[in-house]
Amino acid sequence: MSSFFSGSFALRWLGAQDSSSIARCTSLTARASLLLAIVTISATSFSLASDVNINISGEDSFANVIVHSTPGGETPFEHYVEYNAGMPYVPPGLAGVTFGPVYSDSDDQIVHVAGPLTLTSGRNANDYMRAEELRQAARLFVQWLNIERNGLRVGNETYRMSVSFVDDQGSEALVANATAWATRESGANFVLGGRGPTLTRYSALQSRLDGDIMLSATTSASDIFEESNGTLFGLMPPLDQGPTLLFNSILHFADKIDARSSEAGIPNACGRGGCRESLRLGTLGACSPTDLQVGEKLFEKPAYGHPLPPLPHEDELTAALKGMQTKRVTVLKVCQFDMEAIQLLTSIMEENHFDVLALLVEGVATPAFAWKALAGWWQGSYILDVVAWTKVYPVRGMFSNWTSQEFVSRFEASTGVFPTAEGAAQFAALCTLAAAIEAADSLEVEEVTAQLKNLVLHEFYGNISFDKLGQCQKTYMVLQFPIVTAEKTSMDVDAQIVYPEFAAQSNFVFPKPTWAQQRCHYHTRGCSGHGTCNSEGVCECTDSRHFSGPNCQEVEVHLSASNSLTALFVGLAAFGAVSVLLATWSAIMIVVRRRRKRIKRLVTGLEQAVRSEDEERRKAAIFELRALGWSFFQVDDQVGALRRKISEESGVSLAYLLSSDFLELAQSRSGMEDPTFYDLKDVFFFGANAIGAEQVCPRDGGRGCALVDALPRRHRGSCTHFLSWTWGYRVSTVRAALQHWLDMSLEGTRAEEVFLYMCFFVNNQYRILVNNEKTGAEDLEGVFQQNLIRIGHVVAVLDTWDNPRYLTRIWTIFEQVISIKLNIPVTMVLPYQASLELLQEFDRGKEGILRVKNSLTQVNSEEARAYAAEDECLVKELISRDLGFKQVDERIVQFMIRWIGAVMEAHMKKLVDGSNPDCPPLPDLPSKATVVSMCSSPSPPSPSVFDVQIGGHADVHIGSSSPHSRRSRYATMV
Repeated sequence: MSSFFSGSFALRWLGAQDSSSIARCTSLTARASLLLAIVTISATSFSLASDVNINISGEDSFANVIVHSTPGGETPFEHYVEYNAGMPYVPPGLAGVTFGPVYSDSDDQIVHVAGPLTLTSGRNANDYMRAEELRQAARLFVQWLNIERNGLRVGNETYRMSVSFVDDQGSEALVANATAWATRESGANFVLGGRGPTLTRYSALQSRLDGDIMLSATTSASDIFEESNGTLFGLMPPLDQGPTLLFNSILHFADKIDARSSEAGIPNACGRGGCRESLRLGTLGACSPTDLQVGEKLFEKPAYGHPLPPLPHEDELTAALKGMQTKRVTVLKVCQFDMEAIQLLTSIMEENHFDVLALLVEGVATPAFAWKALAGWWQGSYILDVVAWTKVYPVRGMFSNWTSQEFVSRFEASTGVFPTAEGAAQFAALCTLAAAIEAADSLEVEEVTAQLKNLVLHEFYGNISFDKLGQCQKTYMVLQFPIVTAEKTSMDVDAQIVYPEFAAQSNFVFPKPTWAQQRCHYHTRGCSGHGTCNSEGVCECTDSRHFSGPNCQEVEVHLSASNSLTALFVGLAAFGAVSVLLATWSAIMIVVRRRRKRIKRLVTGLEQAVRSEDEERRKAAIFELRALGWSFFQVDDQVGALRRKISEESGVSLAYLLSSDFLELAQSRSGMEDPTFYDLKDVFFFGANAIGAEQVCPRDGGRGCALVDALPRRHRGSCTHFLSWTWGYRVSTVRAALQHWLDMSLEGTRAEEVFLYMCFFVNNQYRILVNNEKTGAEDLEGVFQQNLIRIGHVVAVLDTWDNPRYLTRIWTIFEQVISIKLNIPVTMVLPYQASLELLQEFDRGKEGILRVKNSLTQVNSEEARAYAAEDECLVKELISRDLGFKQVDERIVQFMIRWIGAVMEAHMKKLVDGSNPDCPPLPDLPSKATVVSMCSSPSPPSPSVFDVQIGGHADVHIGSSSPHSRRSRYATMV
């Protein structure tokens, strides 16, 4: 039977007012016995217990963090460590609370988690309310884990979780002491941080001294993690990433508008100066200094801050806004305002005609925004915010199996309160700890810490992994409040994710419409759907013949007939009109069909002109399209779509990869004789001389393009092959393997005619690596599989047959299994030396063959890694949702075994037939192969290319590395 205690307890002050005299239990067993005498509850009921007073006695020796105030000092608080001390001081009757089992007399064990938390509202009511959210999130997790999930599995045993908090009273001087009491009295080695950076700093120091692990749901300051020396893990991303992403999103769309305006020769939506040049940041309220620092750096102009209380007086707010308007602020960020203050702010801005390009306000994801919008607050439209989590984030957790919506529903049902990102982070922190414990299969601090450092967990909160400091590497999200119309009558006005683009649920509206436009749209219901509101707030009807008036309402036609003759004339006129329409319908359709065919031919010609960069042909095609009635915007959109399509389908030339130009570029930029492609990423895509950094991307119109778009025209073309490889390969490995592939497999084909889908070149690394706007795993089931099907042939480069790196990377494993699933041919490519070593192993007989088999069948997709933790998480989630890790491993192993058998069979066939011993076989997958022709070559062996296809035809190519050697094929059937 297990007894569960889920109520509050009080720590009573029993001795003198110094730390050595604080009473303490001598063992956890004694405390459990005391609680057993007070509380006995059925294991199945999990009921809450009443308040319990704990008497503590005994002494021990500890290292305590002592924090004290420093009036007039550089910092308000300082700390020192007191060694060989007893329990630290806490006020008499300090409150505490525990959720979950306090003891167990069944086979179930207990994982104890504890920490400090503000449990009383003495100092700051707001801090108490935020801490209360953390407490309720922990309670919700413990109930779910212990009851619905049935605990944790560690070492073939079931463990329940208990979470205890001791009141830190929101005090810097008390938080370390509360941490010590919470963890030592519960026997916990796993600690939950309190709310806020300052309290967490001292709590984390105490936790580190006690040898514990701490997880924090609220701290994002990097210096705190540096001090913790690997014992603190935070669920909030680094502090500066929020404003960086937010301001970068504005820059991204500003650049798109500027580029479009420049190319099309149309007026800029941000004014004559352009969008980027117009960006200037101002902040109101209790904004972080980081906001101003990041804004100044990114917008390259001075930023202005004006501190204000959460509910400022109208005169005070008006004066602050006039100051911002005078300083020509166009990006206004508002921090920690009450809802009433936010409404007042938008009203004052509207009345004073203070229009900005972007309005950023904290809290757009809260129900308060939606409620105000439903009540007619149209000024809330288009407001932006950046958050670590939102309830509309559409992912199901791998550990919790909850979505964000389910978490919100259950939290609200339990507490009656809407959770913020901190509540979600607290729940996710406990998910993370529990997942790490199960992965470690241990409660030892060192083993759980090691798992946390390598963890990749896809949760409803986001993709959770930690950097070297212990900070979460998940990305923030930019939200935008939707347009408010008079028809909104339900809670369908949630703020939507608009950035990064790979996670966007709605279009990013930039620049923000003027207040006059917003007022017009609300009161005219979007010009009745028959027009648009201009910047002055006046409807411009799309068809003035049928729609007119201030709301673009339909024109009513009244026929006034003074007598029956007038009515007759009207009827005859209508009949005549119908007759004319019927008579000319056939002729019109003929003209329309001819026009469509001509337009189709012109668009095809335009695509060829854009692809070949033939400016004269492009201009001629555009001229003819304009003559056929296409507007300038239609032509511009068509050209933009073609450039995007061409860019997305382009591959890098094999000739360029094998050229001295590429080799010299890689060596000169990296300063290395033989760099890996990881070595090249920084010198190619970062710094003042980044390749393509200032070039407009044809895919999204922003600055920074894919490397393939920056290459000369002759080095890029429509992809002919998909390259499956890893950035960990050295340049020499890739070049050698591809050279042999060219010599052995591409019979009669020139390197200039082969174009590879090689992610280093074809993905826009400025969006993935530099700006962190998207991941390499974006839309795996869509874009990735479409590319494979469109290209139709995969070339897989293995660095070696002996424990190849290829089989340890999640991307290459995923590419292989999808190729198998889609029945796409795969050509396996080995470098020259590795090919020779492979055949030498076969010549050793059974021992060598088994060694090759063992080496090439060590596949563990669940432990495979990717450079980007978010990519790894997304790929693994797709694998687990589709085939599952076990089946993926089995398919890859089966694939490799068949390939090994085919290589060996072709090698043996050559020996038996007495073929040229210097011409090694290069076979494909199937073990049952019919040999049609043999290889003859005077050149040294080059067994590097193996074409493989599951369930269809495959070719086995053999030959030599010499370009003058004769090439031939084995034709094989599976």
